[in-house]
Amino acid sequence: MRDFYRKMTYGAFSALMLFAFTSATFAFGGMGGATAPKADDPMDKLEPTAPVAVVNDVAITKADFDRELSAYLVNLQASTGGQHAGNIAPNDQIKSDVIKTLIEKELIYQEGVKNPPADLDAKVEENYNAVLARMPSEDDFKKALEKDNLTEESLHELLKRSVILNNYIENVLGKDVEISEEEVKTFYDDNPQYFDVPEKVHASHILIAPEGEGDEAKAAAKKKAEGLREQIVGGADFAETAKENSTCPSAPNGGDLGTFERGKMVPEFEEAAFALKPGEVSDVVETKFGYHIIKAQEVTEAGKMPMEDVHDKIAAFLRRNAINEKLGVKIEELRAAGSVEIVTPHLKK
Repeated sequence: MRDFYRKMTYGAFSALMLFAFTSATFAFGGMGGATAPKADDPMDKLEPTAPVAVVNDVAITKADFDRELSAYLVNLQASTGGQHAGNIAPNDQIKSDVIKTLIEKELIYQEGVKNPPADLDAKVEENYNAVLARMPSEDDFKKALEKDNLTEESLHELLKRSVILNNYIENVLGKDVEISEEEVKTFYDDNPQYFDVPEKVHASHILIAPEGEGDEAKAAAKKKAEGLREQIVGGADFAETAKENSTCPSAPNGGDLGTFERGKMVPEFEEAAFALKPGEVSDVVETKFGYHIIKAQEVTEAGKMPMEDVHDKIAAFLRRNAINEKLGVKIEELRAAGSVEIVTPHLKK
């Protein structure tokens, strides 16, 4: 199910759609200098106000590029589950992708500004206040503005563009996009891998680790564990017994390990835990950590999430895909009808 949510969040969007919906978050206070620049890159020599592309006589500046690149890298990390965390040295392909995204955003913005939302100013102010709320202090806010080559006025302009982009994509291109119940059901039936629920158990345990090396220490630990199990079977409270005797860090919580799937515990422990019914206590189980007494609190059988539980998320996912297709067609139309020039020669692709 986690894979479906990740696919829902990122898979339905082109670069433009993803940035349009996240620009209010990432257009300001992004990663800043977290990337390592390529040696002798012509882009590094450009001033913040220098154009990197021109769309219908409107310049896209180096400062615009830097902010968009930061957003790109943040989203790259998120969309890959953090696999690309750390310092990323963007290559020419990444930079070309960012310039392409900026061009597409500008084309859509120029179209969207013809029919802005009625509450444009209110939405811009709402987003601006959200940015302020993220800042620890006014001084931090001013430093962030300076780092991103922004003023309060230019920040307002960025947020205005974000609102206009969102409005055009959602309320103009997406105005007549509706997803039928049949489409939702088909996706649900055709993609069971997203909705499978694995077998899980919520368990507590008591661990008695040997005090020292050798067979004698192991025998003593096992004997103690067997004695504690007899007390529990005889009516002693499991959680209290764990608090008083377990050598596991979970002892203060009564030995509660929470809920886990198969593959999360050592094999001997897993086999014993998943063989239990709710409320049952295992025999003494030996692992490399010592001797365990396991109690199953709750068992969830493997199954499939009911469609009603994921219906709305599937419909939203499919709607985003449909809007994305319309967006791609619209961008091609606007690009063919307009004038687009990439000023940085080595990134003309």
